[in-house]
Amino acid sequence: MFGETDLTGEYDIAADGSMTFPLIGALNAMDLTPEQLSHAIATRLQRGYLRDPSVVVSVIAYRPFYILGEVEHPGAYPYAPNLDAMSAVAVAGGFTYRANRRRVFIRHAGQTDEQPYTLRQAVPIQPGDTVRVGERFF
Repeated sequence: MFGETDLTGEYDIAADGSMTFPLIGALNAMDLTPEQLSHAIATRLQRGYLRDPSVVVSVIAYRPFYILGEVEHPGAYPYAPNLDAMSAVAVAGGFTYRANRRRVFIRHAGQTDEQPYTLRQAVPIQPGDTVRVGERFF
């Protein structure tokens, strides 16, 4: 079938959301759920390649998130769905005694600047984000 013996496989999605799939080439997976990505691939395969493609997408691994600053164990940690800033701090062993427990700074994947967020509400963390816990000042 079009020189492709097997379309089944593991495919990486780059930090910018782009991916390449046999026969259809590049496509953007940014902000798509696995179901939406399945539909997008199937739709493109139907355009002259396959009659009734069956496409299933599942996430094998997410990019890690990073946490640094005033936490007990700064570093890279595996991302889990629905992660928020307080959970990220907990994964890193909690705040140090010098930590500012009211806000964090987050640099989202693909961005160059970090943004401050208050911890009064759940602050979502995405794969590839860097969370920095600052020092408190008396």
